[in-house]
Amino acid sequence: MSMRKLYHGSPALFDHFEMNGAGGGTGIKFDYGVYLTEVEESAVHYSQPRKMDFAPKHYLYTVEIPELVEGEYLVSALPVNEEIVAKVEKKMGTKVPEKMKEKGLEFRKWIGKTLTGTKMKTDEEKLAAEMKAAELLESVGVHYNVWPQAQTVPDGPKNIAVFNPERVKIVKVEEIEIEDRRGKWVRVSRNGANAYSVVAFIYKNYREYWGIQSYPAHKCANFCSTDEKWGIFGNFAAAPLVVDGYSFKHSEELFQMMKFKDENVLSNLKNGISRTGKSCHNIKKCAKSYEKDHRREDWGEMIVDAIKFCLQTKYEQCPKFRQELMWTQKLGLYIVEDQTSFSKQADAWGAKLKGNEFVGPNVLGRLLMELRDNGKLEYKLPDDAFDFIKTLKSIS
Repeated sequence: MSMRKLYHGSPALFDHFEMNGAGGGTGIKFDYGVYLTEVEESAVHYSQPRKMDFAPKHYLYTVEIPELVEGEYLVSALPVNEEIVAKVEKKMGTKVPEKMKEKGLEFRKWIGKTLTGTKMKTDEEKLAAEMKAAELLESVGVHYNVWPQAQTVPDGPKNIAVFNPERVKIVKVEEIEIEDRRGKWVRVSRNGANAYSVVAFIYKNYREYWGIQSYPAHKCANFCSTDEKWGIFGNFAAAPLVVDGYSFKHSEELFQMMKFKDENVLSNLKNGISRTGKSCHNIKKCAKSYEKDHRREDWGEMIVDAIKFCLQTKYEQCPKFRQELMWTQKLGLYIVEDQTSFSKQADAWGAKLKGNEFVGPNVLGRLLMELRDNGKLEYKLPDDAFDFIKTLKSIS
């Protein structure tokens, strides 16, 4: 089956499309459905919600849908295919007024008004009518509504509303940076190793850990600060580790060092010096300053295996960590990295408290539970994964 490549922009991270948020984004001006576009820049612009001055995250989805086939889609500004008209008339048991056949937009609205008995004056009436129209059209084999991105260029790039979200296949997800340029949100170019986020790395290389999870809060061992209950699960918790004869303060230091090969970078990290030459004793922040230009090119392909190695080493060398993991098992608790206090939405590693549940990817928590339940994390690292330790040993 031939497929068509399209884009979707959103401030939300998800692994499949649903219709429960329809009407809450750009509204239903063009139809009830999953909004897709042939123009990447347009998707980037709509990753920024209109009702917010900012969005914590911005995601660009590259997707595919089955190629458009005549008789299976409407075009908003063009006459309706006769085959579609016949199917709708048979389904509804009534004739479509001739004027409503002249444009797909009016045809769709007529269906919605007829099925709901409303005049589509309020947003609620519009949404209800568009839902009914989409359901009926999908039931007779009409899957899409198509409109030109620029009405003045009807044969130019298209936007498409897909009535059934199951027809949309997510091919790639990128976390992007955007900025406002004269009222238009555009992508900020990011070159080099930092072009993709942790989220995109996991989607591409570790699909088994992809997706949003939810856990009842009262059954969670949630951790944030290392000096609070369950704080030993945090990577910054004081749990010295030794790898190949070299000592690390905690698993976070080990994990951050694994990102680099460059001797100068490793020397600066060891001595707490950021890329700007300032003193920086937070290893995570310090490492981040070097990532754009110096991170291993294959980091995205090994990131989860690297954290698995760090957690496994901590499990083998830190009795308290091991004991606390076993205690959560006895209590029947889920383990969650609690990012509720973060100003941004939960990143790939953690989850946030929403009502009575923790919701988010929670990759770190999932790995901790996997380690707890199995006593071992399977990982595979490149042959040169530990060359950085030799470099660290050689630095005075």
